[in-house]
Amino acid sequence: MDIPYEKLPHLSMGIQGTKIDIPNLCLYRGNINEWFYRSIDRDVRFIDLVNEWIEDAVTGELIKADGFETIRRNEKPVFFVVANYDYLERVIESNSSDRVCRFLSSHRVSENLFRLDNREYEVEENVGYPCILICDRSSVEEEFISNIVKTVGDLSHLKSIHLMQHAAASYRNKIYMKESVKYNGELLVVVGIKRPQQVIGSSSEYEFLALMIAFDMKSNPIINQCPCLIGALISDCSVEASRRISGINSELKSVTIIGCGAVGSNVSMMLAKMGIVEQHLIDNDILLPHNLVRHYANNGHTIGMQKVLYQKMTIESIYNTGKIQVDYKNVIDINPEDISADAIIDCSASEIVFDWLCNQPHFTKKIMRTELAYNGKMGITLVESTLRKNSIGDLRTYLWYRAVENDLISDWLRAENENEDVLLSQLHIGMGCSSDTMILDNATIWNHTSILPNILLQNYSCETGKVVINYFDKEDITQNKIFSFDVESFVELSGPNDFKIRVYEPILKKVTSFLADKEENAGIWIGSVNHKTNTIYIVDTFMPQDNKRSNSEVIRGSAGVAEFVINVEQRCNSYVGYLGEWHTHPRASSCMSNIDKNTFESMSKIKGAYKILLMTIFGKTDIQNYIYL
Repeated sequence: MDIPYEKLPHLSMGIQGTKIDIPNLCLYRGNINEWFYRSIDRDVRFIDLVNEWIEDAVTGELIKADGFETIRRNEKPVFFVVANYDYLERVIESNSSDRVCRFLSSHRVSENLFRLDNREYEVEENVGYPCILICDRSSVEEEFISNIVKTVGDLSHLKSIHLMQHAAASYRNKIYMKESVKYNGELLVVVGIKRPQQVIGSSSEYEFLALMIAFDMKSNPIINQCPCLIGALISDCSVEASRRISGINSELKSVTIIGCGAVGSNVSMMLAKMGIVEQHLIDNDILLPHNLVRHYANNGHTIGMQKVLYQKMTIESIYNTGKIQVDYKNVIDINPEDISADAIIDCSASEIVFDWLCNQPHFTKKIMRTELAYNGKMGITLVESTLRKNSIGDLRTYLWYRAVENDLISDWLRAENENEDVLLSQLHIGMGCSSDTMILDNATIWNHTSILPNILLQNYSCETGKVVINYFDKEDITQNKIFSFDVESFVELSGPNDFKIRVYEPILKKVTSFLADKEENAGIWIGSVNHKTNTIYIVDTFMPQDNKRSNSEVIRGSAGVAEFVINVEQRCNSYVGYLGEWHTHPRASSCMSNIDKNTFESMSKIKGAYKILLMTIFGKTDIQNYIYL
C-alpha cells in the first residue's frame, strides 16, 4: 500500500539498515513506556490508539492546534549543532530578500559538536567556522521529511534546499578562495523551513535542520548528488528562551547586585535563569570552605575564587554571553555613576551599605533591600517605588511602625534587643571571619531567597513602595506565611544642621489641611532618626483632643499623648517613638514667635530616645523645621 508519508505528521523516522526502515506511527506524545505502565487493558487501548491515529489521518486531523509536529528521528545523530533559534529567526526575517543565504560564525566545541556564535562570519577576521544559513521564507512547507536522507537530493522537496547550489558557489567564491581559510571538505549548513503554524518545541513557525554536506570545492559537483548527514540542531539556552519558559514579561533587563553571599549568589542565579543576565555584581570577598554550605557555589574547586567571578563564569557558561560586569570591591568604593542598571538589589546585610544607598540622591532606579532577621525566621524585603518616591530608609521606619498593630513585627523588634542586636541590618549572613554568621540551614535560606526575584519583577513598575515579610519557622511550618504592605510616597523637607526630614505623604497632607482653619492647631511627631545620615523619618502624628486653639496661638493639649507615645515605643521597642512637635500658623509665616521660642526651649529638656527634638511650623506659604540637639 502506498502511504503518503511526506504528508502525514506524527511519524517516527525509520532506521537505515534495520527492519524498521520506513516511517512508523507516533501514537503518543511523551514517554510510551510510561503510557504502557499506567494503562489498564493496555493491549486493547493500544489498538484503540492505532485506530484513532488512522481515523485522524483520514480526516486530516493529525495536525492539532497546539503546533506543527515535526518528524521524529530515531537514529543516533552523528553531530550536534547548538544554536539560538531566536537569533536565526531574526537573521531570516531581517534579510532584504525572501531567499536567504547568509554565512554565520560558529566554533567547533568538540569533534561532533558545533556552536553558532550569534554573529555573521567575517572572512577578514578568519575567526570561527563558517556555517551556511539558507531559507526560502516565501514558501510555506507542509510536507514532512519522511525518507531516509543519504544525499542532498533526498531533501529536494524542500524549497529552501533549492538555494543550496547557489550557497555552495557563494561559499567557494567568498570564503574558500581566500588562502587563509582552511577547508576540510565539508559544509556545515542550517536550513530554515517555514511551516504553516508554530513548530512544537519552538517559539516560531520555523523548523531548522542541521546538515553536514561532503562537497569537493575543486570539482564543484552538483549539490544534489553530494552525500549528506542530518545532525541534531539543539536550541541554545538563550535569554529569550529563558524568559519564555519562565513566563517573564517584565521590562526589567538589568540588575546590580550588591553582596554575592548566600542570599545574593542565589538571587543572581535565579534572575539569570529567568533571562535577566545583564548583571553588575559587587562583592569584595572570596569563597571559603564554609561558604559551600549555603552559597550557590557547591564545588570545592572554587575555594579561593572571587565570589563575583564565580557568578560571572557560571552565568556566562549557560548563556554564552559577556554581559556580566563584576567589581571585586566594596560598593562604597565605587563611583555611583558607574551603577546604571534598571534596579539595584542590596543583599549585603550591611548598615554601611544601607546608609550609603540612602545617601545617593542621583539614583533614580529602583532599589530593593533584602535580609534575614529574627534568627532566620523573617525574610524582610524593602522595595522602593518608581523614581524613589520612598527610600529604603523610609520603608524600614514604616515597617518598624507597623509593630504598633502587628504582633509578629513587635515580637521581632523586642527580640532584637534581647539578642543585643540593635539594628535590623546587624542580623546577617556572614562572609568569613570579618563578620558574624547566622546559624541557619541552606533550605531556610532558599525559602527566603526563592521569592525575591518575583517580588522585584512584580513591583518593578509599581508607583508605591512595598514591604514584604516572609515568615518561615522550620520548627512549626503550619504558621508560615507571607504578607506585605503598600507604602505611599515620602516627602523630603529641608532642615537645619544638614538634616533631612522625610515625612510620610498621607501624614503631611493631613497636617497641612489644618492650614485651611482660622485657628492654629498642634500635635506631636512620631518616627525615627538615623544619626549616620542625618535623616529624620516621620510616619505618624497625634493631635490631642484638648488643644486650646485661637487665631493667634495654640496650646497643645495632653489628653492621650503619654498613653499614645508609651504604646508606640513599647510596641516598637523604641525603634520608633516621639520626635517632637508641630503647629500651624494659618495667617502668618513659619517663623518662630517669642512664645514658640520659649516653648521650644522648655521642651528641649524632654527629648526622646533619639536625643533630638524637632519643631515644625507650618506657615501660610512655607514650612520651617527647627531642631534642638
